[in-house]
Amino acid sequence: MLKNVTKTDMEVADDVIEERSFLDSVKMRVPMGIKRGVKDIVLQFVFAETDRTDKKAKTTSTTSSISP
Repeated sequence: MLKNVTKTDMEVADDVIEERSFLDSVKMRVPMGIKRGVKDIVLQFVFAETDRTDKKAKTTSTTSSISP
């Protein structure tokens, strides 16, 4: 999350250095940064669910394959 905030800050700073309006840059870059942050959170959730499902499937298949 902090990485995304820093990236957005750097993009705004680059825009200002290139003589764009600070306010215009913030209006453009902050929504983009928020979208990136939401995307990162969703991907983390999806991967966490996938890992959890995989572990559950491995446990089930391992226990079901053992015969008395």
